[in-house]
Amino acid sequence: MMFLASGLLCAGQDAEALGKIGGFTLYGVDFSQTEVFAADETADEFINAFEGINILLLRERDKYVGTLEKKLGKTAIKTNLTSVIGALDSIDRSSLVTLSGVSRLSQEQIEAAVERLDTGDDSGTGLLVVADYLDKSRAVGAYTFVFFDIATRQIITSWKQDGNAMGFGLRNYWAGSLHYAIRHIRISGK
Repeated sequence: MMFLASGLLCAGQDAEALGKIGGFTLYGVDFSQTEVFAADETADEFINAFEGINILLLRERDKYVGTLEKKLGKTAIKTNLTSVIGALDSIDRSSLVTLSGVSRLSQEQIEAAVERLDTGDDSGTGLLVVADYLDKSRAVGAYTFVFFDIATRQIITSWKQDGNAMGFGLRNYWAGSLHYAIRHIRISGK
């Protein structure tokens, strides 16, 4: 299978690649490979927060999905969180919270996240946000936004985007980093 990662290392996404995308299905935020650095909370507390962050995409749609749609100039036709919520059970609790530092996920790890996503009978273009890491020492969440062809799982475009964490409570603090990342999306070449 061939993958096109035209925007993976760019600060902004490629307007040409995005121009070929119509509406999309949003698959939420995949936290299954995330590492959390320098946090006091337990792995179980984070896993509950991860589910809560995804639920916020539905409950506060205008704030998260609406802002994403405006920044991209694209419409989320559907939101399907079943797979990312289900993947929370597979998180290795013993290695989720670390004191040894964190790093970006590799291209192979991003491709694997797209490949294992259960899309049901959806078709067209999907968008998965993969949480690379959450760094409490710098108050930053690192994410990779991935547009892909649902049928073939071919990556159309992807990019890395960081967000400053803010808010009260564990869920809201890290949801703040996601919202910040979305608000600061820049489309290059537009």
